Amino acid sequence: MREKKSSSLRFLLRERLPGNRVKIIESGGTREEFMLAIPGKACGECSFCCKVLEITEFAKAAGKLCEHCLNSGSGGCGIYAARPQVCRDYECLWKGNRDLSPRLRPDRTGTILMEDPDSDEYRAVCDPEKPFAWLTPLVFKHLVAMAKSGRIVVAKAGLKSWRIRANGQWGPCV
Repeated sequence: MREKKSSSLRFLLRERLPGNRVKIIESGGTREEFMLAIPGKACGECSFCCKVLEITEFAKAAGKLCEHCLNSGSGGCGIYAARPQVCRDYECLWKGNRDLSPRLRPDRTGTILMEDPDSDEYRAVCDPEKPFAWLTPLVFKHLVAMAKSGRIVVAKAGLKSWRIRANGQWGPCV
């Protein structure tokens, strides 16, 4: 959410807490400055979103690396200033959530953690080449904790999806 405040912008970042509570963090400056200000939360070499997510504007399928990705070990986008709106709108949950461990960075886990406002799902989106990356102990423990907090938790890889329950059981979504 953006609001004008004199000549600078103010950003409010909403963070969902257990029990459907919301924590609001406020920052001056740009959203990118705010995201970079969180210690240990820069993209760095990570460009996992550029591979895993579908980008219809480029006819890029999920699981294929975007042709504009500067995947030279430093991450980044070759058309960053002119990137499509879907890329501008994407907000990496790992970068914006202070409580998510640096070890949960998407390229390290093979999993992008996402909120889906349309369905209220908490999602773990994996590379179709490694569809069960969400089962690594660190990620799975986090997903079960989210399920215990009352969230609907779904892991996805390509067209496959699995529901994770609060008791640690999981199975395919129907």
